[in-house]
Amino acid sequence: MSEVKVLYSGTPGLNTHVSPTNVYTAPAGKKVIIKSIVVNSVDPADQSFSIQLAGYAFAFRHAIKPNQTLILPAAGLVLQPGEVLALGNSQGIYIRITGEIVDSNMLLLPDVIHRANGLTTSASGSRYTNSTKDLLVKSVAFCNKTNGPVSVSLYMGGIGIISAKIINGYDTLTIPFLDQLLTKGENLDVWASAAGSIVYYATGIAVNT
Repeated sequence: MSEVKVLYSGTPGLNTHVSPTNVYTAPAGKKVIIKSIVVNSVDPADQSFSIQLAGYAFAFRHAIKPNQTLILPAAGLVLQPGEVLALGNSQGIYIRITGEIVDSNMLLLPDVIHRANGLTTSASGSRYTNSTKDLLVKSVAFCNKTNGPVSVSLYMGGIGIISAKIINGYDTLTIPFLDQLLTKGENLDVWASAAGSIVYYATGIAVNT
């Protein structure tokens, strides 16, 4: 069974953009597939916001201009049972998030396959080896939690998908519809130019089982 619900709608607590506040917890036995994230500023000055899934930053102190609306590419982001969605706000920001709540054992739906709260500078330091079954990697996201530019790289089966891509300070790079097959036995290698600066999150679907 599945149900589409508004997971959060409102203004997170003021000055929580550095330490986000928990606003939603995935129910027991369910996982939540994030469908849409909309952020709207009603403040006359530049502000910032943060979004975390299970403690992994999807956006951190991300800038938003006065009266700007951002529709974030959240396709494929997943909360496992019991994991928490947390939001942060400097001031004057509305956030609305919609998700699909599904049974955690349902097949052919996105799941978390690999994530790290701080990538290393080594290709093998944050390596994921697909040892069970073929995986269709659906989405990847890289959040820079520092105020300076950092480059990221992602290789699948030894082939470059992203090579030394620069992510500016407090910015996020998201590829929501990657749809690349990581076959059994292949590695997913991910690294950054500055250790600990990049939060990384990847989802996928087990296929060809």
